[in-house]
Amino acid sequence: MPPKQFKFRLETVLELRKKKEEQEQEKYLKLVDEVARMDRQIEEVRSEQHRIYRECAEKMADGVELNEWRREMGYANYLNEVAGRLVVHRGELEKARLCQRDVLIEATKKKKVLESLKGKAFQDFIFETNLQEQRELDDWASTHFRP
Repeated sequence: MPPKQFKFRLETVLELRKKKEEQEQEKYLKLVDEVARMDRQIEEVRSEQHRIYRECAEKMADGVELNEWRREMGYANYLNEVAGRLVVHRGELEKARLCQRDVLIEATKKKKVLESLKGKAFQDFIFETNLQEQRELDDWASTHFRP
């Protein structure tokens, strides 16, 4: 009699859960990248803003023309507004990232539950298979070795 093959009845559901987890992981990683990119942009704007402030301070010490100083300070204020908008956008991205992390954790839990069921089903299959083999060996031995 050919050996039975292990077949997990929920294999298709498990595959769907794995695929769903991969998709959620991909979304999460995109959001992580977006947050990191936003952090870099904020740092660049802040750095430019500090450079302008330093130049304005140096120009004030050198006695620069008032209109030029006002223009530089206007640009610095504009950079401040841009940085503020970027910080707000980063906060929104961070909230989305945290929500996506929760979705990913839930998808992972669902996949692990099915993987655990599959492992348990496989252990039961091995036990039943071993039990069946032992019965067959016992039957064979009892029919061939009668005193």
